[in-house]
Amino acid sequence: MIKTISKTKEINESLLSEGKVTVLNRPEDIEAIDALNAAMEEVHREYIVKNRNSQISAAQTIFNA
Repeated sequence: MIKTISKTKEINESLLSEGKVTVLNRPEDIEAIDALNAAMEEVHREYIVKNRNSQISAAQTIFNA
């Protein structure tokens, strides 16, 4: 007989019973989450551009020994 052991369910239940879990479904919470997501998208786009420029610069560099 196979017995599934899941600590995640046990931990989630204990945190919920201790009142350490907060559901973020209020309008101000959703606005904050949307603002954070927008900021992270901008950071990600900047990273992609910088990474691409770095690769182009590295490809154009000639090393002399």
